[in-house]
Amino acid sequence: MGFFGGKKPETNTPEVAKPAKVARKQIEPNGEPAKDSSYLASGLVLEGQLTGAIPLHIDGTFSGTIDCPTRICVGNQGKVEAEIHCRSIVIEGEVHGNIKATESIRIEASGVLKGDIWTKTFINQPGGFFEGYSHMKNETSPSATAKETKKK
Repeated sequence: MGFFGGKKPETNTPEVAKPAKVARKQIEPNGEPAKDSSYLASGLVLEGQLTGAIPLHIDGTFSGTIDCPTRICVGNQGKVEAEIHCRSIVIEGEVHGNIKATESIRIEASGVLKGDIWTKTFINQPGGFFEGYSHMKNETSPSATAKETKKK
Protein backbone atom coordinates (compact mmCIF):
# COMPACT_ATOMS: atom_id res chain seq x y z
CA MET A 1 0.00 0.00 0.00
CA GLY A 2 1.36 3.44 -0.98
CA PHE A 3 0.86 6.87 0.51
CA PHE A 4 -2.72 8.10 1.03
CA GLY A 5 -4.21 4.62 0.73
CA GLY A 6 -3.29 4.07 -2.94
CA LYS A 7 -1.99 0.83 -4.32
CA LYS A 8 1.69 0.30 -4.89
CA PRO A 9 2.38 0.52 -8.64
CA GLU A 10 3.28 -2.78 -10.24
CA THR A 11 6.62 -3.08 -11.95
CA ASN A 12 7.33 -5.42 -14.80
CA THR A 13 11.01 -5.88 -14.10
CA PRO A 14 12.08 -9.48 -14.49
CA GLU A 15 13.95 -11.13 -11.67
CA VAL A 16 17.66 -11.37 -12.31
CA ALA A 17 19.06 -14.80 -11.68
CA LYS A 18 21.99 -14.92 -9.31
CA PRO A 19 25.11 -16.60 -10.69
CA ALA A 20 25.54 -20.16 -9.55
CA LYS A 21 28.43 -20.89 -7.24
CA VAL A 22 30.75 -23.56 -8.56
CA ALA A 23 32.03 -25.69 -5.72
CA ARG A 24 35.41 -27.33 -6.11
CA LYS A 25 36.45 -29.55 -3.28
CA GLN A 26 40.18 -29.24 -2.76
CA ILE A 27 41.93 -31.67 -0.46
CA GLU A 28 44.94 -30.76 1.62
CA PRO A 29 47.84 -33.27 1.79
CA ASN A 30 46.63 -34.30 5.26
CA GLY A 31 43.30 -35.40 3.71
CA GLU A 32 41.29 -32.44 5.05
CA PRO A 33 39.29 -30.27 2.64
CA ALA A 34 40.78 -26.84 1.97
CA LYS A 35 38.84 -24.06 3.69
CA ASP A 36 39.54 -21.43 1.04
CA SER A 37 40.99 -21.89 -2.41
CA SER A 38 41.48 -19.96 -5.60
CA TYR A 39 40.74 -21.38 -9.04
CA LEU A 40 42.03 -20.41 -12.50
CA ALA A 41 39.53 -22.09 -14.82
CA SER A 42 40.16 -23.77 -18.15
CA GLY A 43 40.09 -21.25 -21.00
CA LEU A 44 41.46 -18.40 -18.88
CA VAL A 45 44.89 -16.99 -19.68
CA LEU A 46 46.75 -15.00 -17.03
CA GLU A 47 50.21 -13.46 -17.05
CA GLY A 48 52.03 -11.82 -14.16
CA GLN A 49 52.69 -12.52 -10.51
CA LEU A 50 50.42 -14.63 -8.29
CA THR A 51 50.88 -14.21 -4.55
CA GLY A 52 48.56 -15.54 -1.88
CA ALA A 53 48.24 -17.68 1.21
CA ILE A 54 45.36 -19.92 0.09
CA PRO A 55 45.50 -23.13 -1.97
CA LEU A 56 45.54 -22.58 -5.74
CA HIS A 57 44.11 -24.79 -8.49
CA ILE A 58 45.11 -24.01 -12.10
CA ASP A 59 43.26 -25.49 -15.07
CA GLY A 60 43.91 -22.47 -17.31
CA THR A 61 47.14 -21.01 -18.71
CA PHE A 62 49.50 -18.97 -16.52
CA SER A 63 52.93 -17.45 -17.12
CA GLY A 64 55.01 -15.43 -14.67
CA THR A 65 55.82 -16.14 -11.03
CA ILE A 66 53.84 -17.87 -8.29
CA ASP A 67 54.52 -17.40 -4.58
CA CYS A 68 52.03 -19.49 -2.61
CA PRO A 69 53.09 -20.79 0.84
CA THR A 70 50.35 -23.45 0.68
CA ARG A 71 49.29 -26.10 -1.86
CA ILE A 72 49.14 -25.73 -5.64
CA CYS A 73 47.44 -28.12 -8.04
CA VAL A 74 47.98 -27.84 -11.79
CA GLY A 75 44.98 -29.69 -13.24
CA ASN A 76 44.86 -31.83 -16.40
CA GLN A 77 44.15 -28.81 -18.59
CA GLY A 78 46.58 -26.51 -16.77
CA LYS A 79 49.60 -25.06 -18.54
CA VAL A 80 52.05 -23.11 -16.40
CA GLU A 81 55.29 -21.39 -17.35
CA ALA A 82 56.56 -19.92 -14.11
CA GLU A 83 59.06 -19.75 -11.30
CA ILE A 84 57.13 -21.35 -8.41
CA HIS A 85 57.60 -21.13 -4.64
CA CYS A 86 55.11 -23.19 -2.58
CA ARG A 87 54.66 -25.70 0.23
CA SER A 88 53.56 -28.52 -2.07
CA ILE A 89 52.47 -28.98 -5.67
CA VAL A 90 50.61 -31.68 -7.60
CA ILE A 91 51.08 -31.62 -11.37
CA GLU A 92 48.47 -33.25 -13.60
CA GLY A 93 49.00 -30.85 -16.55
CA GLU A 94 52.17 -29.09 -17.77
CA VAL A 95 54.67 -26.97 -15.86
CA HIS A 96 57.74 -25.34 -17.42
CA GLY A 97 59.94 -23.63 -14.86
CA ASN A 98 61.80 -24.13 -11.60
CA ILE A 99 59.94 -25.15 -8.45
CA LYS A 100 60.99 -24.62 -4.83
CA ALA A 101 58.60 -26.56 -2.59
CA THR A 102 59.22 -26.70 1.16
CA GLU A 103 57.39 -30.05 1.48
CA SER A 104 56.66 -32.02 -1.70
CA ILE A 105 56.37 -32.18 -5.48
CA ARG A 106 54.17 -34.83 -7.10
CA ILE A 107 53.86 -35.49 -10.83
CA GLU A 108 50.79 -37.54 -11.74
CA ALA A 109 50.71 -39.96 -14.72
CA SER A 110 49.35 -37.21 -17.00
CA GLY A 111 51.80 -34.57 -15.69
CA VAL A 112 54.79 -32.94 -17.36
CA LEU A 113 57.47 -30.97 -15.50
CA LYS A 114 60.40 -29.35 -17.29
CA GLY A 115 62.60 -27.48 -14.85
CA ASP A 116 64.77 -27.85 -11.77
CA ILE A 117 63.24 -28.66 -8.38
CA TRP A 118 64.16 -28.12 -4.73
CA THR A 119 62.09 -30.12 -2.21
CA LYS A 120 62.05 -32.68 0.63
CA THR A 121 59.83 -35.24 -1.14
CA PHE A 122 59.58 -35.90 -4.88
CA ILE A 123 57.08 -38.39 -6.35
CA ASN A 124 56.91 -39.11 -10.07
CA GLN A 125 54.03 -41.47 -10.87
CA PRO A 126 54.51 -43.99 -13.71
CA GLY A 127 53.79 -42.12 -16.95
CA GLY A 128 54.65 -38.73 -15.46
CA PHE A 129 57.43 -36.82 -17.25
CA PHE A 130 60.27 -34.94 -15.51
CA GLU A 131 63.18 -33.21 -17.22
CA GLY A 132 65.56 -31.23 -15.04
CA TYR A 133 67.71 -31.45 -11.94
CA SER A 134 66.40 -32.39 -8.52
CA HIS A 135 67.85 -30.91 -5.34
CA MET A 136 66.60 -32.84 -2.35
CA LYS A 137 66.51 -31.03 0.99
CA ASN A 138 68.01 -33.07 3.80
CA GLU A 139 66.24 -33.06 7.14
CA THR A 140 68.94 -33.07 9.78
CA SER A 141 68.26 -33.46 13.45
CA PRO A 142 69.56 -30.78 15.87
CA SER A 143 71.98 -33.34 17.37
CA ALA A 144 73.48 -34.14 13.95
CA THR A 145 73.92 -30.43 13.26
CA ALA A 146 75.62 -29.96 16.65
CA LYS A 147 78.04 -32.84 15.90
CA GLU A 148 78.96 -31.29 12.54
CA THR A 149 79.56 -27.91 14.19
CA LYS A 150 81.90 -29.46 16.80
CA LYS A 151 83.98 -31.11 14.04
CA LYS A 152 84.74 -27.75 12.42
